[in-house]
Amino acid sequence: MKQDEKINFLRIALNFQKIGVDNQTADRIIETYERILLKRGDFTIKDAIEIETQMNKKYSEINITTKKEK
Repeated sequence: MKQDEKINFLRIALNFQKIGVDNQTADRIIETYERILLKRGDFTIKDAIEIETQMNKKYSEINITTKKEK
């Protein structure tokens, strides 16, 4: 399943449960959860910081692109 599909499915499923999240938050949850599953008990603050940095970069680029298109 593509990341965009995962994001939308999670966001919709959470909204059905009255847990409102946007795409960026759903993306961060998925990335964190998948890293936890991969690393098991070895998930560290370094992993969390890497995810935060990766997501910040991804969404700042999306915001810049969106603003240029307007």
